[in-house]
Amino acid sequence: MNLEVSVMQTDHVPLKVLADYCVAAKKPGFTSEPKQEFIKNHGCLGGRYSRSRFMSQSRPETLQFQVEASSFHPLGLLFISCYVKAIPASSPNTIEDKACSFTEGRWRAVRGNDQFCSCCGSTCGMRKARDVDSDVKWDAELVVGPLIIQ
Repeated sequence: MNLEVSVMQTDHVPLKVLADYCVAAKKPGFTSEPKQEFIKNHGCLGGRYSRSRFMSQSRPETLQFQVEASSFHPLGLLFISCYVKAIPASSPNTIEDKACSFTEGRWRAVRGNDQFCSCCGSTCGMRKARDVDSDVKWDAELVVGPLIIQ
């Protein structure tokens, strides 16, 4: 299944979009149970036994990813819910601002600089306190569905 998240570039500083957390569930939202997380740890997609991955980016304002639909058990009617954010395109990758996939035997960043992907196999820490002037410019909870997976 191919998914894309993008932010419109208008009269503001250039932005890049990131997916922090995504789940598949029978109902929309993050609290619905049962649910299957497929992006977690602030931008880690898939894992050692998954072919899900972020696609290479030609533009920072668009994030494309492929998710193995067969990994959603049981198959059937489901919703995809994601928490996404847009930050200045010039912002570096960090523990909380990354897009990483497990490819070629290790975690790799879609935009280079793999060092912040090393926590994807466990739990990525969070900053102790957020600045009031955080780099996050916009964030949203997005829902796609219902989708029928067969």
